Amino acid sequence: MSPPVPEQMLNDLDRIAPNAKHNLWVRTDLGKDYFQRLIEANADYFILDLYADSHLSLFRMKADPRVLFTASYFYKGRASSLVTNRKDLEIVSHDDHDQFMGMWYEAINRFMSRLLEIFDESHIILQSVRRTTRYLNRKNSLEEISLFHGRSSGEAGSGDFYAESMENYLLRHYPKIRFIDMAKYELVGDARHPDKATTNHYQGAWYKAYVGELAKILLQDALEEAAQSAGE
Repeated sequence: MSPPVPEQMLNDLDRIAPNAKHNLWVRTDLGKDYFQRLIEANADYFILDLYADSHLSLFRMKADPRVLFTASYFYKGRASSLVTNRKDLEIVSHDDHDQFMGMWYEAINRFMSRLLEIFDESHIILQSVRRTTRYLNRKNSLEEISLFHGRSSGEAGSGDFYAESMENYLLRHYPKIRFIDMAKYELVGDARHPDKATTNHYQGAWYKAYVGELAKILLQDALEEAAQSAGE
């Protein structure tokens, strides 16, 4: 919900990582053409989670503080030169809770206002975001995840605190949003996941359960629509 980055930065992205799998997502974030793409998709439902909002920092352009974009893991790989050693960028982290949440409240309200021009509120599905600190190793034994210099639990807990606060805000102010609470399944990570044992990826059963929860919502709406049509 900010103005786009300078055009040269978009050109640099295409030059540095033209075929990277995340290029389109990052380019959309930098170019701020998200809603146009959403309109063109002509989707029936909108599914969102607040992982980036609650767990990832932001880059801000010093020349124009209105311009912000997500400090994605994408920039730690091939596209790192896009942001490394740039004197015109600064980091906005979650360290100052009041400052960050003040920015987020303003941004999420503008985001929702725009989103509700495209989707009915009841067709917006919010998926809960919680990180795991345990995983199944290749012998199917539980182990603690050791990341962030041994501070996996602390990092996960901090992000989860923001995620819960943000989710509660959305559900309180937009009560018709549907909510998929995946925390109730108490599932963990898996060393066999393509990204290995990380705090933000789960075992296969998690994804099966998620699809099941999503199917319940779609089936409920389909049945209600059919009943309404039959009664007309």
